[in-house]
Amino acid sequence: AIQIPLFQVESAGQARRVHGERRANALTKDPCLSLMAVPSSDLTMNTVKSGKFVGVVDLIEMRAVIWPDVASSNVGDVEECIPDVYNLLQGEDLDHTWVDSQVVTEVALASREELVASLADLDETMEECFLTERSPSAEELRCALRRLTIDRKILPVMTGAALRGKGVEPLLDAIADLLPSPLHRHQIWTSSPSFFLALAFKVIHMKNRGGSGDGRVVFVRIYSGKISTRDTIRVISPNMYGEQGVKPWTERVGGMLELAGGKFDNLKDAVCYSGGVCALVGLKNVSTGDTILSDSHDAKGKKGRKDQQDQTHTDYEVVSGTKCLAGVGAPKPVLTVRIEAENGEQQAKLIEALNLLVKEDPSLEVKETESVTLLSGLGELHIEVVVDRLMREFGLSVWTGKPTVAYRETIFEAFETPGMVNFDRTVGTTRMQAQVHIRLEPLEESQNVEDCIILQEPVVFLSQNVKEYLGFNPDSDERELGQRCEIADAILSGCKGALKRGSLSSHALSNVKCIVQQIDSEGGISSLKSLPGAIRAASS
Repeated sequence: AIQIPLFQVESAGQARRVHGERRANALTKDPCLSLMAVPSSDLTMNTVKSGKFVGVVDLIEMRAVIWPDVASSNVGDVEECIPDVYNLLQGEDLDHTWVDSQVVTEVALASREELVASLADLDETMEECFLTERSPSAEELRCALRRLTIDRKILPVMTGAALRGKGVEPLLDAIADLLPSPLHRHQIWTSSPSFFLALAFKVIHMKNRGGSGDGRVVFVRIYSGKISTRDTIRVISPNMYGEQGVKPWTERVGGMLELAGGKFDNLKDAVCYSGGVCALVGLKNVSTGDTILSDSHDAKGKKGRKDQQDQTHTDYEVVSGTKCLAGVGAPKPVLTVRIEAENGEQQAKLIEALNLLVKEDPSLEVKETESVTLLSGLGELHIEVVVDRLMREFGLSVWTGKPTVAYRETIFEAFETPGMVNFDRTVGTTRMQAQVHIRLEPLEESQNVEDCIILQEPVVFLSQNVKEYLGFNPDSDERELGQRCEIADAILSGCKGALKRGSLSSHALSNVKCIVQQIDSEGGISSLKSLPGAIRAASS
């Protein structure tokens, strides 16, 4: 913890000693109020059973930050949430009748010593300070925390209450001071500075704001180039392996909104440049995770050199020959409920509202049948939030049925088919024949039945033998092959479909790696090209 919280308690009777002789509360001039500075190690011991969170002590700068008591409805007013900051080492008296700064300083100094001692095992500079009993400067401590955070050796912990507007400013400062800058990452590719590339990382709907009719506002992070009001853009949605990609489409930016402390005002003739974040309105079909390019440039990158076009990156995908960002990852739903409106008229509005919410939150799924509408999310709380939003934002009172869990199946040992599996069927007068050899492996070798496993979508790989059989480079990416080769697309889609049905209870498989070892056909590759459905059926 790089901060310790400050609590205002109601009476001096809650004063107590923690960590032996160290006092954790400030004796007060007012006998009915006291301030308790609690080390992070005591929070799990219920040291503060009742009290109000009022501020924090920054152990790096040795300063106390105390926020005013603001109602949650006024948190959006930045001026009302400005905190008071006091330098504890310079002996500044905290401007509150119920605060004794001397005791708070004693607790802060002891907590800072514990922080340095914990970092001494991981960082040489902190080790030297600890052994020589020298207190490190704020800059030394901040640099040590940054080094260890970037190396993923520590996880800084901070205190805050966003609902009351407390702790937000120190958190933003810590993000800038301790986390790596995007400028330190490798370039996605080398391109002209005028090439426009952006990611739609968030979509919300605000009444009377969006120009698309449904109030859609798209928050965009610009990676290169610039965007202006009334520009025409090309939008690309990333797709999964073996799935049919959505053809890129064009839209026009209707306008931009100013982002200033929760206040959204229309900007006239606005321009946003590389590295900036802006809110766009007037986009009708953009969803969270879509890639936005300038329509004035060749989306297939014909202006770049071939060696630049072939560069790959983890944030980077290839869709129908067009390079796009990987989008915003969303976990698969784990809970499904039946949802209904009060009447038929409200049901139509419910479907429309759910479709808008799915655009905002990719982790939501809506499935509509002739008789029922199913809503899937990440848990009961997720579903409850959606139901509450339907009431608050759309005025829809809905009924939800009993939740059902979306179970998954997985494997813990690798196994494969006994050699080549032959598929031979005659449909009408057409014979469909193909052979395939498949191996299944756990996605993580160290899986244990008793461990909590993070669910991951199954992945399909083509072996070098298969890629060479199809006439491609062994280092080619499966996603690109699926777009360029109809046979590869049939294999990937067939395996993907088969992995949606497990052998235990027909639940979808998770955390599984599927490797297509070998394929063949009596008619050779020409037969597979003429009838790709044969290899798709054999793979499934």
